[in-house]
Amino acid sequence: MSKSFKSRLDCFFLTMIVFICLSLTNNLYAAEVIAVDAKAKTVTIDEELTEGSKVCFFTKADKKIGCGKVNSTDTHMSVIKVSKKLQKKVAIGTLARAVTAGEVSVSGENAAKETSKVFHRIKLNYIYTVLSPSVYSLLLYDFVNAPTGMPWKEYKKDTSAMAGAALSGEIPVSKSLALSMGLRYRKFDGQILKADYDPAQRAQYIETKHSMMAYGLWTDLYFLNLALSPSFNLRFSGGLDLDVSTANFTATLCDDRSPITEEIASADSKGLKVISLRLGSEFTMAISKPMAIHLGLNALIPAFAMASSFSAQFADSINDENREETLKEKIGHKKASFGAEVIVGAQLFF
Repeated sequence: MSKSFKSRLDCFFLTMIVFICLSLTNNLYAAEVIAVDAKAKTVTIDEELTEGSKVCFFTKADKKIGCGKVNSTDTHMSVIKVSKKLQKKVAIGTLARAVTAGEVSVSGENAAKETSKVFHRIKLNYIYTVLSPSVYSLLLYDFVNAPTGMPWKEYKKDTSAMAGAALSGEIPVSKSLALSMGLRYRKFDGQILKADYDPAQRAQYIETKHSMMAYGLWTDLYFLNLALSPSFNLRFSGGLDLDVSTANFTATLCDDRSPITEEIASADSKGLKVISLRLGSEFTMAISKPMAIHLGLNALIPAFAMASSFSAQFADSINDENREETLKEKIGHKKASFGAEVIVGAQLFF
């Protein structure tokens, strides 16, 4: 397993861990009831809060029971004044959370309603491209076949991108359907590869550099919302995706004995357009209205591609009209058979 692949896995799993930790924040930092005074109609929790602040109580299933106000505080504890009705529902061990001024809680039953309803949404996303709908090959210099005019061989295909971001918006079109449109940018890792130029001259080598970037837009229809719990829901979507990518390649003759380098070849494959069918799922957690976080997975099925423009330059003056076509075939900038991306982000809903 290569170091670059391991680093991608590490980053992916770190992202998953961060999202899970954020999802569990509500329960991890919830205070608990440590005493109930039926006569005084007060409840004591194990967290020191500000007098007058609002505190709400929840069951283990995160169902909201009711709220009260902090009457007095002491070191690491607060006394909340509650109604007689609420006092009968609260017991030692009941979860309690403070609600800051101006905050609208969407915990408990309200959360299920808020997350499963169709809203206007604005989303900011980080995208990890597991498999890109467009791919290209990383090339090494092949001194064995160089005399035949085909000095390039494939090292591997570059199919994933760690760097990616997207901005999208969503509008309701009915009581159960929502239409989403978004813009995306991603930059592929690229690599610098080195290979011998001439086995008899070990100090000389060919350095090949590769890069690819892509931007795109998509439209999705969210057609199914499933409330999994009072705070979480799962949404499903389908739509169309347009991906426009550009791949770059340069080959440079280097010498360990000299700082002087010579570019012997370069190529650009611009504007490859790939149209794909999209199928997506999104796991959403409402924090407090109008904020939520989400984790999504999109599958892309490339349907067809519109050819890119290709150009190549060579340092020597050899008149070989096949060289450019050979390099184009070796770079192999084309649509893939399948695509997949993981999305982690935050959203505003209203």
